[in-house]
Amino acid sequence: LPVPQEYVNVDLSHETTSIAYLIPKTTGRGCCTTALVDHLVMIHNEFIDICMKIIREMHATGRTWKSVWRNPAVEIKDLRDTQLLQYENRLMAVILAHCHYSLTVGQQHTDVEYDYAALEKHLLNEFVYGKPKIQLDIPHVVFRKDVYTGERFEMIRTKVPQMHLSAGDKGDILKQLTRIQQLRQALNHIDVVMGFLSAGGKENPNMSLNHYATKMLKIHDFNKVIGTGYCIGHILALWDIVAVELARKVTLTGEVPYSVNDGLQQHLSTDVVIQMNEDLEHVNLDVVLSTLN
Repeated sequence: LPVPQEYVNVDLSHETTSIAYLIPKTTGRGCCTTALVDHLVMIHNEFIDICMKIIREMHATGRTWKSVWRNPAVEIKDLRDTQLLQYENRLMAVILAHCHYSLTVGQQHTDVEYDYAALEKHLLNEFVYGKPKIQLDIPHVVFRKDVYTGERFEMIRTKVPQMHLSAGDKGDILKQLTRIQQLRQALNHIDVVMGFLSAGGKENPNMSLNHYATKMLKIHDFNKVIGTGYCIGHILALWDIVAVELARKVTLTGEVPYSVNDGLQQHLSTDVVIQMNEDLEHVNLDVVLSTLN
């Protein structure tokens, strides 16, 4: 993965470096992390290929090389430390373990002999056998804000016909989700479901929301208030009521609507504030108010 020249000389060790450099992406600052991991995986796999070639030649007769080399490829997300090439603290110890010293009477120097056959076997067992090739499939970040776009809502409506909630259902939900923490958890779960519904194929709108979340998405702690008695055809109606209620409570309590370390925050410049105010002047307040009502 090529890294733009503007990022090549960036000092990532500085404490003020943006965290965006550490979020794997194929574009922007995140490509630095992706390129580094890609390079390390390439070196690892090249080493394994060379070792496999040599071992295949060593075992051309007798035992097959496959009986010696049992190392299926592993996806990078399932990789364990023991499957990586790590020799810094072990290589010298292994070499010295097969080094024999002898001192001949009358001589002032020590004779050193190496058991190369045993050393080779030990090196293979310690650093080569069992090391798998790595399948490079880095999971890239998809920011959750994408599910709030009008396009994503329309994709869900196209794939899963949506239904309205009755006033009684809305009242029952709000009676049970009275705390901000409860509302946040419910909204998080709704967001996850919406992401999969928008990216997948058509689904039966009458499918139980709890079944879809727990059985198909394996969200075993899915919120019971929104999962019980509702179906995936209600997902947008649930998002509306939970999101609006959360915004209302956050506003009334004066709570900051996000949880970000102060060290990662920056003030908006005056130009950005002015531009935002100008953009907000074009918001259709009738639509906003009808949603809040």
